Amino acid sequence: MNKNEAALNIEKQIISCLNIKVDNYFKHPIRLIQASKSLIGINLKHPNSKLIEFNDYYLNSTNYDKFRSIKKTSNLNEVINIHELEEAFLSKNKQKVFVTLDQLSKVSSMTHILEFLIEFSLKQKSLSCLPIWSLYRSILFIGEKHSVDYTNLIVNMIFSCHSNHSKNKLIKSYYSIYKSNMTILDFQIFSNLIEMKNTNLIRHETIFPLIDSFISNETNSIKKDLKVKNLDLYDKERLWINNFINQFDKKIITLELLLFLDSIRCLLKNLDKSIHVYIYYHFERLLKKIDV
Repeated sequence: MNKNEAALNIEKQIISCLNIKVDNYFKHPIRLIQASKSLIGINLKHPNSKLIEFNDYYLNSTNYDKFRSIKKTSNLNEVINIHELEEAFLSKNKQKVFVTLDQLSKVSSMTHILEFLIEFSLKQKSLSCLPIWSLYRSILFIGEKHSVDYTNLIVNMIFSCHSNHSKNKLIKSYYSIYKSNMTILDFQIFSNLIEMKNTNLIRHETIFPLIDSFISNETNSIKKDLKVKNLDLYDKERLWINNFINQFDKKIITLELLLFLDSIRCLLKNLDKSIHVYIYYHFERLLKKIDV
């Protein structure tokens, strides 16, 4: 499989996800497809076909509910402000959210709107920023050539994550690669924040300070003489990640594993090489907690 064939397959998988309705949007399939896409991107000369096969297997193994189509309005308000969308979410007025999103989509790009919603989620310290970030990157990948309505997905991602704060923990006060007690969820949040910070965002002036408020460089909580068992196996090009995936049968691979490996990929790509040893340390420590 060449990179063009891989891209077409991923594109189809993304589109098939945009109408899927689930109870837990933190585990929505769009997060899996986006993680797989990024992992495949490690080696575009030889795209990892096992990941594409696993995506198809995962998507076809569950009979997902689908969203009902939304009735659109043809009228456009004389004045529409993106902050009206924030007010609608805060007031939990779902109907107003849909109307406002529909209005905004007529005058603004959906990528800009998604960036605003990432900002909104970060302000609320909500984990909805993670699936919305996956959606944002997926939409950038498929581009505007596909007329696909994913308004339902956006709205339900945010409302579901905000209404399930007891189940889905809030983003904590700070994250650091030097923290010895980072959980798998901490690692996912941290890597996504780092990736956001290293992306050319339209709304960077408002999003980056929010990201900075969650990230710390505190070095006191981790040992300096780290023991990394397989340090010699981790090549600089991150190719070892795909080699690691290929040892598993597609029926054994899990969403949790791929999200974790994508977190590793992201941090290795975006953090200075001098601290990669801390990433490997966390990889070996946290892998034991994943059922593979």
